[in-house]
Amino acid sequence: MESVLVLVLTLPPRLGGYGFPAPELNMRCYVDECGITYYIPDLWWRYRNVVLEYFGGRDHTELHDMVSDNLRRNDLLDNGQQVLVAVYEHLINGASMDHLAVQLSHQLGLGEIDMSREARERRRELRTELLRWEGGLPR
Repeated sequence: MESVLVLVLTLPPRLGGYGFPAPELNMRCYVDECGITYYIPDLWWRYRNVVLEYFGGRDHTELHDMVSDNLRRNDLLDNGQQVLVAVYEHLINGASMDHLAVQLSHQLGLGEIDMSREARERRRELRTELLRWEGGLPR
């Protein structure tokens, strides 16, 4: 699902994506001055100190994992990173995904997101195809 999220965010708008610049994927983000403690964010726009974490599936539903996710988020915030969270519901709900894209665009210092009916329809078609490919939607 992280791959679907990356494609939705970075593919050009003419293909149904939002056209965001490519993030670094699963790279070490050090959160201490000694360079020892680090986290590996799902998507990271290092040049803007913006992290997007995908919390989906069973890995983020157990109490221990939710506590760990929040502790990691706090450490990233304390290190100057802006942290946004994406969930499966963003991928299946166009309005939610558009809202997340607006938030991300704001954090990255980019322009407005095209909210025309045509752009929203292209994004819906892309998400539908990618989720079918990923096994997230029945055919």
